Amino acid sequence: MSDDLLVYLQKGLGRLKSLEKARKKNIILGGITLALSMGLFFSAFPGNQAIAKNQVKSNVITNEVIDPLNRINKGVIKDVCVEDCERQLAVKELDQIEAGLNRLLSKHPISAMVPYIAKRDKKVAAYLVAIAKKESDWGKHTPKKNGRECYNFWGYRGRENTTESGYSCFKDPEQAVKIVGDKIEKLIKQKINTPERMIVWKCGRTCAGHDPRDVRKWISDVAFYYGKIISLNASAPAGEKFVSMRK
Repeated sequence: MSDDLLVYLQKGLGRLKSLEKARKKNIILGGITLALSMGLFFSAFPGNQAIAKNQVKSNVITNEVIDPLNRINKGVIKDVCVEDCERQLAVKELDQIEAGLNRLLSKHPISAMVPYIAKRDKKVAAYLVAIAKKESDWGKHTPKKNGRECYNFWGYRGRENTTESGYSCFKDPEQAVKIVGDKIEKLIKQKINTPERMIVWKCGRTCAGHDPRDVRKWISDVAFYYGKIISLNASAPAGEKFVSMRK
């Protein structure tokens, strides 16, 4: 082999080694650059790392996770349930029902009973309002004892401090709603759960001695107001009135 060819081959091998070294160097530099880029990206959003870690640990969806702008009070999505969700929903529903009842009953004596009525099961609350409308026009016509209001808006006849005419005389609105509400709840559990069946409130065991027209009217009026309470929309604008309210 000539000296010139040997020199040529040595130079070629040197260039190959240089290229291999350069390639390895570029790969290493590329890896370092990528790592630095990722580090800069996450360091720009340190809160996101913390939120992600907390999310894994607690498995809780927060307002900040849904909408990070909530961290600076600029978020659009709010009111995400974080913990104790069932209690929060129950409180919210109670507030909505009470607000709806207040809009309907605010100008009537029964309005003093709204905080207690709202806490009852919705069907019980609906019958408390519907029967009170039919029996006393929401507290305008009620029994008295020794000149004192008995808070008996339902024509209820029980053993509680009865008047001469046999009506129960309650000490305050809370006791009235408790006793009458419990009675209605007991009837509902006995499958007396429609206005037609609830006629026992007016007639007792039989309506044989009552005017059939009065019986039908009682059922119709109670059904009307019962339906209104069951479908009550607590989010309606303040001051909105029910349409065609019956007298």
